[in-house]
Amino acid sequence: HYRAAPLDPKLGAGDFAARRLSEPLLRDEVARLVPQSARMWPLQEWDRAELLAVALARNPQLAVAQAQVNAALAHQITAGEAPNPDLTLQSEYARHDAHPWLYGVSLNWLLRSSERRRLDNDMARLGTNNARLQLMDQAWAVRRALAAALSEWESARRRLNLLDRLASAQDRLLILEQRRVKAGEDAPVELIRSQQARIEVEQRSAELREVSTAAQVAAAKALGLPPQALDGVSFVWPDWGAPPPVDESKQRETREQALLSRADLAVAIGEYAQAETKLKQSIARQY
Repeated sequence: HYRAAPLDPKLGAGDFAARRLSEPLLRDEVARLVPQSARMWPLQEWDRAELLAVALARNPQLAVAQAQVNAALAHQITAGEAPNPDLTLQSEYARHDAHPWLYGVSLNWLLRSSERRRLDNDMARLGTNNARLQLMDQAWAVRRALAAALSEWESARRRLNLLDRLASAQDRLLILEQRRVKAGEDAPVELIRSQQARIEVEQRSAELREVSTAAQVAAAKALGLPPQALDGVSFVWPDWGAPPPVDESKQRETREQALLSRADLAVAIGEYAQAETKLKQSIARQY
């Protein structure tokens, strides 16, 4: 049975703006994938696995893909059922009879062959498999986007720390240069160069802060959260910049397995199978 579930844009916008990483409901959703996180909730530090669990639970694109899987499953359940008959109400008027109006009811049953039912079930099953593969592909896309945003965020943070240290050293150098110029040991142009170098450091810091803000926004988008929900969040990535070692003996096998496990390739194969099944349905309708 159909149940109306209208969406209120204002209420939806308010709920989205109120999302935070410390929500109790989010704890249960994250604990299903990372059970150890529930023991220390709310988390003081977040790693990539815990943030990925948040993305899998809150990303709106994944929610849409999951809803499409549910719709495909519902279609698969009803694909094998016999179609409802058509009910037609008939009437006839006879002017000279005592009861001029005559009424009748007719039923039109659509009888499908066993081959048509099998093809309809195969079509629905292929649609469900494709919806699941598209959900898998969307999950990998969200994972890539989240990893890229977190990597950019971590890079900007570390570079900002280095620039802060460089700025402190440049400030001390500027004070020393001012003393040397005042004492007549250096020409005034040397002081100008030091001041220019300090300004360049400040400009680079401003650029990196913009990069960090953009990375935070991208990470929040992948997580399905508003950007302000990540303000003050402590994110740890101890092995950042050090990719795991690759076993050369298994590299070819791993590459082949990765190519054969691509969800987008499986979706393309599934779409081809759907097109072939549609062709068989068209032929079956002629008999």
